[in-house]
Amino acid sequence: MKPLALVFAAVLAFLAGCSSDSHPPVPLPTAPASLRVSSPDFADGAAIPARFTCDGADEAPVVEWSGGSNRGQIALEMTDIDAHGFVHWLAYGLGGSSGRIGDHLPSGEAGRNDFGTNGYRGPCPPRGDPPHRYVITLYEFPPAPSPVSAGEGPDGVLNGTPIAEGRLTGTYARA
Repeated sequence: MKPLALVFAAVLAFLAGCSSDSHPPVPLPTAPASLRVSSPDFADGAAIPARFTCDGADEAPVVEWSGGSNRGQIALEMTDIDAHGFVHWLAYGLGGSSGRIGDHLPSGEAGRNDFGTNGYRGPCPPRGDPPHRYVITLYEFPPAPSPVSAGEGPDGVLNGTPIAEGRLTGTYARA
């Protein structure tokens, strides 16, 4: 056989082995819809005011969302991504295509944070660290077949594939 014919035969054999008949199609992931997340207390990417931290009153900032489908339940998680995803705030059972939580607003269930308590515990990075980044993520999950238990942790709340999500990031460094 001539060298060109050998190359042609090898290419045909390779293509035959890669045909769609030999392997099932791999589904492509689709990005969920976007929730718009904001706070009147700080802008995305800006410093979180001290009153919302361990150096202040440790109050939860107001977080607002819109753009949900109103088909599922909203869950909120605030993590310190510079401390390996340490969870500072978990709330769930929030409803509606739009809403707000924080600053003593009654809504949803308070979940267990990584301090071992329920609800919000503000930023408190070690003194001398550069500013830590705190990401507040809101997820809209399809309705659960049964309600999530009160005081549940992230593994029990944030399971499944969200139908929408959005983020707000703030920073904080201690003096």
